[in-house]
Amino acid sequence: MDSSMQNKVRVRFIIVLILFFHFLVGSLRAEDALKIVYNADVAPLKFEDESGRAAGLFPDIWQLWAKKTGKTINFIRTDSFNESLELVKNGQADLHAGLFKTAEREKFLAYSHPILYLDYFIFSHPMIRPISSLEKTSGLIVGISKGGFTEKYVRQRGSE
Repeated sequence: MDSSMQNKVRVRFIIVLILFFHFLVGSLRAEDALKIVYNADVAPLKFEDESGRAAGLFPDIWQLWAKKTGKTINFIRTDSFNESLELVKNGQADLHAGLFKTAEREKFLAYSHPILYLDYFIFSHPMIRPISSLEKTSGLIVGISKGGFTEKYVRQRGSE
């Protein structure tokens, strides 16, 4: 084989290698995408926009993190908080978009340092006596989102 033919073979071999590694790296990136689960009923923290995409404070934080780190993320929407926990628990999701730390969840979740601190407030009608603490809600009708940490917390410490 003459030298020009050898050069052509080398160039073709290099092109094939480059294409092979390009597709290999591309497929690894898709597999390496972090799967982040969220329950879409906690606006303004987590919800879906008009196009059905993850929206809210927590998805915004994760999208900014992905942009800064160059990591790829995929959001997985669930209809309930318990379903979102199950996806993390059984390995179908890598991360939860955001949740409260509890002793029960520490049995199957590893927590980072907090990325956001939230304060909750009690809102009442002005005709009702001032409410300075959760314990002062005893005997009152209290409305709260069903099924989450806050419901459990209120039931344990406040009104029934």
